[in-house]
Amino acid sequence: IPRDLTVRITDDRTEKMNTAYAHYGIGGTKKLFSRILGVAIDNIIVADFDAFLSIVDTLGGVTVTLDKPFHESQQWGNEFSLPAGTQTLDGPQALYYARSRYSTSDFDRSRRQLQILMAIKEKATALSITEEPIKALALMTTIRKHIETDLNILDLGTIKDLLAQQHTLNLIKRYQLTTDNLLYEAKVNGIYELLHRDATLAHIKRFIQGVLTSTPLLPTPDPTSASSTTPTLGAQPTPTP
Repeated sequence: IPRDLTVRITDDRTEKMNTAYAHYGIGGTKKLFSRILGVAIDNIIVADFDAFLSIVDTLGGVTVTLDKPFHESQQWGNEFSLPAGTQTLDGPQALYYARSRYSTSDFDRSRRQLQILMAIKEKATALSITEEPIKALALMTTIRKHIETDLNILDLGTIKDLLAQQHTLNLIKRYQLTTDNLLYEAKVNGIYELLHRDATLAHIKRFIQGVLTSTPLLPTPDPTSASSTTPTLGAQPTPTP
């Protein structure tokens, strides 16, 4: 779900998704995502930038492959660039790569963020507590200090079951809400927003139900709709392992 998606927060108030956590905390954010997707969100985990930096550096960096060079000249006060090809990024490099937003679109930034998260997953799941106890302890310390979650001691059984199934992480598929499918761009009082084509969120909910039943379908745009000038729907998002 893109950060610029504007949704109804209350009966008379709309806001962008990127304000949800700041205004409503973990509980309110979980309820909002559940309402938008039409699926109950059981748990939520929020990691701050310190956690991101520390986890990547503790793991000894993360490996990513760039199809083309990446360059950001505006956001960080100095130019940041990465060459094409496979390389290992340290904490600051990974953070710059994941957060840069001026050189490309927000949709591309979401793609890069997922790329880094999957790289972290690869390193973390390969970590052996018995063979690398100091590194494992450092990760646990970071999680305790910089990650907020509604998981608690009573959820240890669930977490253990999930860890036992970590091989299924390779089966994860990714779907992204964009202007190529369910959203359209607009300027509201001079502010850039992403809006959904159906005010009731029915299109998004139907799409998510399709994903969960292995038949993701995108709706056909209404030619009389005010948003019909946006890109035509049709192609399914490409799943990424």
